[in-house]
Parts: sequence; C-alpha cells; structure tokens
Amino acid sequence: WEPGAETPRFRSGGKRRMRGWRYTPDGAQTLTTGSMTTAGIACLAIVKERLADLGKLTPETARKIDSAMLDGLVWLGELFTVESNPTFPAGGAPWHLYYMYGLERVGALTGFATMGKHEWYPAGARFLVGAQKPDGKWEGQLGTMNLTDEHESEVVQTCFALLFLRRSTSPPAVP
Repeated sequence: WEPGAETPRFRSGGKRRMRGWRYTPDGAQTLTTGSMTTAGIACLAIVKERLADLGKLTPETARKIDSAMLDGLVWLGELFTVESNPTFPAGGAPWHLYYMYGLERVGALTGFATMGKHEWYPAGARFLVGAQKPDGKWEGQLGTMNLTDEHESEVVQTCFALLFLRRSTSPPAVP
C-alpha cells in the first residue's frame, strides 16, 4: 500500500455535492464539522469493507456508500485546514486534534493522498511538529493553542497528534 495509490473500490461519480456530517442528526447541533465528517467517512469505509468481506455488499449499497463518502471528501477538500477543526457555517470548533486523527483515518482508509487539492499529511505534519511543546506534548485550550475543549487532557491531545504523525490506521485490504 502506498498513500495516494488508486484503490479500485472508490471510483469517481462525476459531479459531487459538498456534504458533511454534524454531531446530531436531529438539528440540535447545526454545524457540520471536520471531526464529524472524517468520522462519518471512516465509518462508511469500514462498513463497506466489512460488507464486502462478508459477501453482503450489493451494488446499490456500494453506490450509496461511495456517494456519501465522495460528498464528504468534497466537503473536506473545500473547507480543508489543519489549523482548526473546520465547520460549516464557518466559525471553527473544538476537537482539533480529534479532527486531525480523523484526517489520517480517512486518508488511510480511502487511499487518497489529497483532500481536494490539499496534501493532507504533509500539511498536517508540518502544523503538528510546529505546535509541539518543548517537553514533547500537545496542549488544548488551557495552553496556547485552541485545540479542543478545556476538559480534554494533554495526554489525549498528544495521543491524537501521535496517531496522526505515525499514520497509525491500517490501510484496507484491496481486493
């Protein structure tokens, strides 16, 4: 497996809509966020792979999953940043390093080296290396960066940063 290598399970569907995910489906939380969009795409990629492994992936289900993932990838490409957890409407959101780990998962599970025109890994790695504290950790809002809410620990933030940098998500088995 090489980052950016063509993965036959994911094909272009022509013109795509820009659709992201939000935290709740009922409208209580109206912002679509990068963290929830990466989580949605990663979950769909895992579900598709599992259904295929079980021999239960119908062409119609594969088409619907691919359509949703591609629309989410368009959302990520259009609103791409590594400096915050992007939102629509704009405004930024907490959970920055959770979003960064989500980018890593999406990149590994889909095989895409770019989100839109953006090379997600080099951009994210440069940002994280520059944001690392002298003692090796990454801090949340209690530090100098607006990475996540004040309830998240430095340990959790550091783990998300390291998971991104390590490219820790195993790539899927390509049929």
